Amino acid sequence: MATTTQDENGRLPTAEDVSNSNREGAAPNPAVARAVSLHLEGRRQEALDELNQALKDGVETADLYAALGHVQFELGLWEESASSYRRLLELTPDHNSGRLHLAMSLQNLKRWDEAAATYRETLEAGDERTEGKLGLATCLLHLSEPAEALGYFEQVLQVQPEEGQPLFGKAVALQQLERFDEARSLYEQILETEPGSENALRNIVALGIRTQDDALVDTYAGKLLELDPQALPALAGMAARAFRSEDYEQAAECCAKITELAPEDFEAVFNLGVARQKLGSWGEAAEAYRKAIELKPDVKLAHQNLGAVLAEAGEHEAAREAFQAALNIDPEMKESASQLAWLLEQSGEMEEAEKLYADLSSQAGESGFAAFRLGVLRLNKGDFEGSIDALENCLTNSAETPPEAGWYLGRALWLNGDRTRAQEVFGEILEKQPDSVDSVRALAAISLEEQNRERALELHEKLFELGERTPEVCYNAGLLHQELGEDEAAIRYYEEAVAQNPEFAEALLNLGHVLRNAGKAEDAISKWQKALELKPELAGGYFNTQ
Repeated sequence: MATTTQDENGRLPTAEDVSNSNREGAAPNPAVARAVSLHLEGRRQEALDELNQALKDGVETADLYAALGHVQFELGLWEESASSYRRLLELTPDHNSGRLHLAMSLQNLKRWDEAAATYRETLEAGDERTEGKLGLATCLLHLSEPAEALGYFEQVLQVQPEEGQPLFGKAVALQQLERFDEARSLYEQILETEPGSENALRNIVALGIRTQDDALVDTYAGKLLELDPQALPALAGMAARAFRSEDYEQAAECCAKITELAPEDFEAVFNLGVARQKLGSWGEAAEAYRKAIELKPDVKLAHQNLGAVLAEAGEHEAAREAFQAALNIDPEMKESASQLAWLLEQSGEMEEAEKLYADLSSQAGESGFAAFRLGVLRLNKGDFEGSIDALENCLTNSAETPPEAGWYLGRALWLNGDRTRAQEVFGEILEKQPDSVDSVRALAAISLEEQNRERALELHEKLFELGERTPEVCYNAGLLHQELGEDEAAIRYYEEAVAQNPEFAEALLNLGHVLRNAGKAEDAISKWQKALELKPELAGGYFNTQ
């Protein structure tokens, strides 16, 4: 939004104008007069050459610097014009037009601080031209001072209410102030009169992204792409919308296009990795994350995500390196530490994994994964009390609790000999999840240990209701009915176990016993023979049953 007016009249100063710039009040320098003549003929470069030659010849007058700065400004030689206007102001400190054009030159050089300060000097000197207010407002936007900028844009609009540039600037200021509805209204007003305003289209798309207004993004991103099929803001808007709607195919497509047009755009490259990760394309996601890391090596999340996709791809060693890189950047990266510990656990480095899990589980706000895995790891190595401590910590202090944590706590209590508390834990799980097969199975096993046959049988019936009719469950049900003297039911369940697993020797053996009790001696013998063929060691207890 840089202002590019020339002087207050939009023309090169005439001989009369530049004579007023001469601090000595003398007639204009002949070189200036010749430059004016050349400029009038449209021969700007020759006019500039004439003025530069005069400068080389030792001419040091205000009129020469006024003319020189003006022609340089017209030719877009911002650094040179700024230098000329500075010299002009040294010779003529009250030359407001020169000060205004110095500010404009600095603005075009994007030296926002210097330009803003110079515009302020112009206004303080009483020069109320709209160019100065508009330029100052523009600089203030770049300096992240939208509130003050808004005031100057509104002053300009009081004089020029339909002027597009201050209207656009006001919209930008409102957008920076997060007054989104007002900004949107102004952009739409601009687009009514200038449907092809790419700047307005780009900003309203950015506004739609910021406010997650998918309809706004769809409407104006499409229009922007019609004007420019390679418009990055439009592609970014479509990518953001695709991410929100979980359309990762489109998100990946949009991000890929952005990276083709802007290979150094870190955000687009990183988001391409995210989209491909969501699609399960581990190799392509890893490629994108590696490129992102090349662009910005210190972004910890890029290393963490790279580790995650490498782990999914089975490249565990490379994944470990990526997680460690994330931790080198930020030792507090809990997710990276958890994933690294998990990989250590998978590779059998249990001691190192346990140390990491223990450290993580002691931290406030831990997600629960580390404490959970610590509990499971200790349970598997027989440290039941340590497992109970970790799992209770997970269940009481973690921000998120893995659903299996309660069951593992119950198992740790059970294996540690505390059947009562174990039953309480499994019972609490069933209150919340009546279909928890693992909890019913555990309670059934504890009831068997306690020889509470009626309760154990009740729990096995519950397992059947939940669809658990495995050979083992059927065998246990048969055994319970047999011990309760209910041979007919015992036969039914043993036969079901054998039907599912014809080589289930123990079921065949016990089926033989209940068949004998039912007076079916021949059937019993055939079952015993089959059982002993499968497991000869079962013969050891044969005579004890006679």
